[in-house]
Amino acid sequence: MPDNRPRFHILAVGWDHPAWQGSFYPDDLPQDWRLTYYANEVPGVLLPQTLWCKADEAQVESWIDDVEEGFRFYLALEGGGGACAPAAVANLLGEYLGGIVVDSVTQTARTGEIPCFTLATKGQPLSEAVSPAYRLAAESLGNLRAQRALLESLAGKVPEGADVLLFIEGDRMDMAVLKDLRQLAQLLGLA
Repeated sequence: MPDNRPRFHILAVGWDHPAWQGSFYPDDLPQDWRLTYYANEVPGVLLPQTLWCKADEAQVESWIDDVEEGFRFYLALEGGGGACAPAAVANLLGEYLGGIVVDSVTQTARTGEIPCFTLATKGQPLSEAVSPAYRLAAESLGNLRAQRALLESLAGKVPEGADVLLFIEGDRMDMAVLKDLRQLAQLLGLA
């Protein structure tokens, strides 16, 4: 019998969090090595619009050079994008682009209290059925029981066999929370 459970890909929003210095990143790790260090632990990242919007070709090439093949960058498109169009950065990322996470009134559906975003990927139309994407504040995740309930609840609301992107964010986000949630998803057979 095929396994039709959804697969959760649990990633962070950004990789340069002050709370990670000394707890995840070694104290003596240079700032420009942080993406490489992060990419050794996590296979993708959601880039906030404020970061990718001001990136030039040299910056994007630097990001690509800092990660291994298979790592994916997702671009957050917030409020319709404004003056920033993701096409140029998306083209520069090439095969390293995982998709564009669209956050707008017309493209966002709500699942309970958790905002569900639309993921645009190459060759596919905007569709929540393809890969639902969620952004959650690390502070809202609670203990392991609450995290298990969250994963099981989301697993019951998404299409069978879906790839589900779960982006964790927050000012005080601890990498241990991200690791624990990823491990819990693995134990539940959802990663």
